[in-house]
Amino acid sequence: MLVPGFLNLIRPFNFDLFCTGKKFLIFNLVSRDLKIKYRRSFLGFFWTVLHPLILCGIYYFIFHEILQVKIPNYVIFILSGVIPWTFFSTSVIEGTETLIGNASLLTKVPIPPQTFPFVACLTNFITFLLAMPIVFSFGLILGVSYGFQLLYLPLLAVILFSMAYSLALILSVAYVHLRDLKHAIGLLMQIWFYATPILYKTEMVPQNLQAIIYINPLGALFTCFHQVFLGDQLLTSNLLISVAWAAVFYLFAIAVQVKKAKRALEYL
Repeated sequence: MLVPGFLNLIRPFNFDLFCTGKKFLIFNLVSRDLKIKYRRSFLGFFWTVLHPLILCGIYYFIFHEILQVKIPNYVIFILSGVIPWTFFSTSVIEGTETLIGNASLLTKVPIPPQTFPFVACLTNFITFLLAMPIVFSFGLILGVSYGFQLLYLPLLAVILFSMAYSLALILSVAYVHLRDLKHAIGLLMQIWFYATPILYKTEMVPQNLQAIIYINPLGALFTCFHQVFLGDQLLTSNLLISVAWAAVFYLFAIAVQVKKAKRALEYL
């Protein structure tokens, strides 16, 4: 009884998106978004590489040269955090506005509402994957020894995508009812960025503030990214915590999709 019930619960969330017709739809929507993203841009796709590199250069100068943060291979440390974060934050911010932004299409064509947050995340995930070789290139130049820990990278990427997509879907439905989210989400993502060990190690956080790291859904996951790209041993506990948080986000997104998505469409 429980298994069929759960399958019925997740079916509207998951997704008949991958039947033949929906695959064609997703392909075209992703292609459209990529073209719009780089239309009339002189550097085009190179902004995907240039933007995080410039950010990393700024962070390196401030934290390493001015604040004297002493972390070995700090360039790799920053890159291995900033590039995944750029994917996550951009996906969540863009995904939040997808239902409103595609209201005219949703009200005329029977398209599952979860399609548009998914497309936003998939578009950014493609640029994230294309930016990954930058981190490896810098790592090889700086003498980082990579081993079997690289096998964890696809799993970490899937966990990050799942969390970004689940959160984007939740917020896209909430944004239909609460338009203030447009102004709040950017600020919240900025706070989340500094609350996540992206530019610093967990051990550098004062003992009385350690709880912030452990209750942060991205804390353990970004520690895993650092460990993989720096050639360090990946802690199984961090991986399990990341999987657990991804499952929580996913189940919450299912609940929102099942109970609130249809009602949200009525407000478009």
